[in-house]
Amino acid sequence: MFVIDFIGHEFKKTLKDKTLVPDVWVSHGAHVSDTQLLKNPVTGGWRLVLHVRWTPGSRRDRAQNQKPAIEFRLFSRTRPWP
Repeated sequence: MFVIDFIGHEFKKTLKDKTLVPDVWVSHGAHVSDTQLLKNPVTGGWRLVLHVRWTPGSRRDRAQNQKPAIEFRLFSRTRPWP
């Protein structure tokens, strides 16, 4: 699980009257099983929670004691508020 907070004055200004839309890409051998985008009442920003899972059978090529790395890219897009 990964948790990413988006905060800041410029970020809030950019999102005024818009909806934040996460666009997530993960490396081969993994997939995003769930995403949650929540308004964070403490910071006034947004919190993105990503649940990343390994694709079954993707660990075969790796050494038993080696922890596999996951590469992911996150783009935040906006669209007009409904």
